[in-house]
Amino acid sequence: MPRKAIPFTEAQALFPEFQPGWLEHNPECTDPPNVAIGSPRFGTIRHVVVIGTDADGTPTKPLWDQVVMEEGPKDRDFPGVIIVPYCLIGSQLYVILRQRHRPVRDTNALEFPQGGIEAGETVEQCARRELEEETGLRAVNVVELPSVCAEPDWFPRGTKIVAAAISSAQVEEHTDSYRVCSVSNLAFSMLIDAATSLAALVRFLAWNQAKQPITH
Repeated sequence: MPRKAIPFTEAQALFPEFQPGWLEHNPECTDPPNVAIGSPRFGTIRHVVVIGTDADGTPTKPLWDQVVMEEGPKDRDFPGVIIVPYCLIGSQLYVILRQRHRPVRDTNALEFPQGGIEAGETVEQCARRELEEETGLRAVNVVELPSVCAEPDWFPRGTKIVAAAISSAQVEEHTDSYRVCSVSNLAFSMLIDAATSLAALVRFLAWNQAKQPITH
């Protein structure tokens, strides 16, 4: 069966009884209903429905709905930074992720602090600022990890991944802003739903093993 993706509102008009798996819209968002999240700098996350069609292209039935990333202007580069905060508690290595509610799906998820580099900022300055803004933590040291993140997620192009060492004295066991996770048990990664955060975790673990492991 041929398939194509159409805007959510168009699918609603064609198939009024279709029940989306994603929430139609974040009630606090002022973007149009077809737009889950929009940013003129990074792009737009659009809500679409995949439908089946006949041989002539006429819609026959809805199949499923999803959100898709539409990148921003191709002729401009808006780099962002993803920060992997880490600390040693005893002899164990932990990473710190912020807890974020996803209104468009009405779910909770984990992701690393992240943000766009402002005019005149270095990668390190941006990382320190975003980390403190989003978690309240201050980095003891910041290291930019090799290569760049190419996954088309929050920052489609030029995303930098950095490791930020945090003093264990700063870290609280329970907080509304972040969650502390031991790398000895990666079950927490199932709660990460952003491709860039997963890529950042893999990059961090590889960097840790390539150097003298932090846990030793």
